[in-house]
Amino acid sequence: MTKKREEFITCSNCGAKCLMTIFDSINVTLEPELKQKLIDWELFKFTCETCKHSVLLNYEVLYHDMVHGLLLQYVPETGNKDKAIEMFEDVISMAEDSEDTFSAFSSDYYQVRVVFEMETFVEKAQIYAAGFDDRLIEIMKYIIAPAEDEDISFTYDHMVFTKVGPENSQFMFIDDRRAVASVKFDKEFYEQLESDFAEKLGKSFIVDEDWAYTILSKT
Repeated sequence: MTKKREEFITCSNCGAKCLMTIFDSINVTLEPELKQKLIDWELFKFTCETCKHSVLLNYEVLYHDMVHGLLLQYVPETGNKDKAIEMFEDVISMAEDSEDTFSAFSSDYYQVRVVFEMETFVEKAQIYAAGFDDRLIEIMKYIIAPAEDEDISFTYDHMVFTKVGPENSQFMFIDDRRAVASVKFDKEFYEQLESDFAEKLGKSFIVDEDWAYTILSKT
């Protein structure tokens, strides 16, 4: 179920106070338009009604995709990361002891994630919306990332999965919040990883580059 509230926001440009819808949680199965709103970064965008100045607001939100089995909690970096993880641990523990439908959250069908950057939040929503597994995507990014000593014509901070049109996907190389290069998503390689790591992925609230390194170091 989507939970939202109206809140007055003070424009940082002109000082006017305007109402904005703040989402505490979104269910993109029941309200699919919210999925695209997130992917387009509109979910966090505040636009002043007076001066039309726009800015992204950083706030916690829970993303629920029932079709693809994803519970994704976004906690801004300034938030309490440990508390967010503990909250999910408590939720899963209660679900395992429950006989109601909420216990499905602890089944193999659902993946539960906590992320601390808005870009990662949007990325993981896109990954599952495209029918992929973020664990395999992180392993894939780790493997194909250029090594530091490779002769590449650009510098970058990290890689991000993104959709290109309705059918295609790619990895973008990001440097200082700008895309500086891209590489086409290799679905055959993804499917090979899916076969190779079928029994090795496990469950984790945090799935990132460090997680991928840990998994690969065990193989």
